[in-house]
Amino acid sequence: MCFDWSFTIYILQLNSDMTHLIHIGFPRTGSTYLRYYFSQSPYYVHQMRGVSGFKQSIDIVHYSYSPKPDARYFVVSEEEFSCWSGPNFSLSSFNRSYDVVRFRKNLVQTLKDFYRHPKILIITRSHEAIIKSLYAQYINYGGRMGFIEFIQSANGDILKELLDYKATIHLYEREFGSENIIVLPYEMMQDNTHQFMEVLCQKLKVPLETISIDKINSSLSLQYLENSIKLSSIVYKLLGLLGKNKERFFNYYAYLLMNRKFDWALGFANLFGKKIDLQSEFNSITFRDYLKKFPSQQELVQHESYYSSYLSYYR
Repeated sequence: MCFDWSFTIYILQLNSDMTHLIHIGFPRTGSTYLRYYFSQSPYYVHQMRGVSGFKQSIDIVHYSYSPKPDARYFVVSEEEFSCWSGPNFSLSSFNRSYDVVRFRKNLVQTLKDFYRHPKILIITRSHEAIIKSLYAQYINYGGRMGFIEFIQSANGDILKELLDYKATIHLYEREFGSENIIVLPYEMMQDNTHQFMEVLCQKLKVPLETISIDKINSSLSLQYLENSIKLSSIVYKLLGLLGKNKERFFNYYAYLLMNRKFDWALGFANLFGKKIDLQSEFNSITFRDYLKKFPSQQELVQHESYYSSYLSYYR
């Protein structure tokens, strides 16, 4: 049986309003919520970790036979477009060290080669909040460093480049045109999710769908984070007895920790682990001085009307 691919192409191009929507993150800015919305709304074709709404080529065949009549956008959503883990990333080291400028430039060019005139969606979050949230993610992956140690490590250095919103947005504007770039603050989503989605849908020129979504990726308590650091430090030392296999087993432990399989051991770790006070580290002068090293975002946010209520969040 010979399949007529011309029919597939015809169907995909049938609606002249159809285009691509590329959501590049940033991390910890409601990406899970947005992906769920895109997956549920009839105005978007989207699959988790999919490319242009499809996971594999057979999905195009299925779509061609039963297309979404109201669909307006094929969606690509990937946080690592903004903060790639890097070529040598592992849960045990959490080292993101690589050439950020080269990566960002090459990524934008790659997307330009693949897509003609997409819409680009970028969500930002204040540096203070996003760094704390990324640190919590690091701990949830088996991280063993305290907060001050974390921001003073190679991770802290590379975050200053990765979280330069202005540099990222200007690069996309040059390649795709400022009229195709949508930039919104995560803080608006936190304050009023309905208003945030209403603004986004207006910019995309699609109706707002009312979709019930439970709270996703709730924040981890400071007590949980402190106990996780203690537990991971103990486990890492014990696994040293395994020699060369230590890293492999620790990565498996980190995977289980991330999926909350070691909650039963946190109380034990609290009794024997080193004393940690994350709240004091979050409020420290060291952290304030670190935040001052980030490139200023004022030029960006002052030209984006939806940031008017949040200018103090963006230095």
